[in-house]
Amino acid sequence: MRKTLKITVGALTVSLLCFQIPVHAETEKLSTAYWSEPAVGYWWYQKDLQKYPSKKKDKKPEIAINIQKPQTAKEDTSETKSTAPSVFSADWVKQNLNVYRKVAWDNPTVENLRAYMYLQRFAIDRSEQFAYAGQMAVMGDPYLDEVARSPRGVTRDQAQIVNKEQSRVINKLFKEKVGVFFVFKNDCELCVAQARVLEVAQRLYGVTVKAVSIDEPYKDNEVIKIYPNYSVNPKVAYENKVRALPATFFYNAENKEITPLVQGMVTLTDLNRRVLVSAQRNNWLDRDDFNAIKPIDDSTSLASVLTHDSALSRRLEGLKTDKNPYGEDTNYINPALLVKEITKAKDQYFTEDYIPRGY
Repeated sequence: MRKTLKITVGALTVSLLCFQIPVHAETEKLSTAYWSEPAVGYWWYQKDLQKYPSKKKDKKPEIAINIQKPQTAKEDTSETKSTAPSVFSADWVKQNLNVYRKVAWDNPTVENLRAYMYLQRFAIDRSEQFAYAGQMAVMGDPYLDEVARSPRGVTRDQAQIVNKEQSRVINKLFKEKVGVFFVFKNDCELCVAQARVLEVAQRLYGVTVKAVSIDEPYKDNEVIKIYPNYSVNPKVAYENKVRALPATFFYNAENKEITPLVQGMVTLTDLNRRVLVSAQRNNWLDRDDFNAIKPIDDSTSLASVLTHDSALSRRLEGLKTDKNPYGEDTNYINPALLVKEITKAKDQYFTEDYIPRGY
C-alpha cells in the first residue's frame, strides 16, 4: 500500500512516496508503548515481555532426603559418679586445705578458723604417721637403711676413715701410674698458691711434679724455689689448650700422655677429689680400690636392677593385675608384689661365698 507524504520546509514543498507496511497488532502496541508512557523511558517493553514465557528448562522435582540423626543415649543422672576426690583423702586435703584457709581469712569466725585448724592438724598428724611408718619400714631392710648403705656416714671418724682410704689409693695411683704436670708463669699469685698445695701433696703422697713455665721466671719467683728443676716452654699453653693459670695435668710417664686435671687454683681436698674422679674416668683404678673410695656400697644400691629395660621390668608388666586406684592405666603394680619382686631380683646376686664389705 502506497501513500504520498508532503513535507513543506519554508517555501519548499517536497513530496515523498511512502510504502505502508502492515504491522501486527501486538507489535504496534509495543512500538507505541514508549509514547504512551514517556515516564517509563526505554523500560516500556518490560511489562509486555512478561507475557512471553522464558524458554527455561523445567526444574526437576526436588527429592526430600530424610537423614535420621543417631539417637544419643540419655544420661542417667542418678548413676553419675562424682569426679571430686573422696573426703579426707590425700587429693581432697591437697585441694581443700587452702580453700578452708582462704575462707577463714576472708571471714575469720570461730567455726571457719576451727575447721581450717582441724584439717591442718589432720595433715600434720598424718605426716607424723607417715614418717613413723617409714622408720619401721626402713629398719632391718639393707636396701633402705642408710646405715647399711653408708656405714661411714654415722661414725664420728668419718673424715679420718675417708682420708685414710683416699690417701692409700692416691698414693698407689701416683706411685704406679701418673705424676703431675704443672704450668705457671711470672706475676701469678695463684700459681704460687697452687705450687704450695702440690708441695703438700708431694710430701703426703709422693707425687712427682713437673713444673713448666710459659715465660722466663724471675729470680725471686716463689714457684721455682719449690720446683727448681723447672723448664720453660712458651708454647705449652697453646699445645695443651690452657685457658686459665695455674693449670694442672696428669702426666703418664709410661706413654707420655697428658690428661687435664684442673685449670685454676684448688685446695688439697678438692685436688684429691679431682684426682680420684679423673682416675675413675680413665680406668686407672682396679675394682677393689674403686669400691674402697665410694661412699655408697653397691651391694645395697637398687639402681642396678631397677631399669626400664631389665628382666624385672618385663616380668612385672606381665604380672600386672591391679589398676591404678587414682586414675588411668599407669602400669600400677600391687605394692606387696612390687616389693617381693624387687628384693627377689636383688638377692639373686648374692651367693654363698659373698663376703659383705667391711670398714
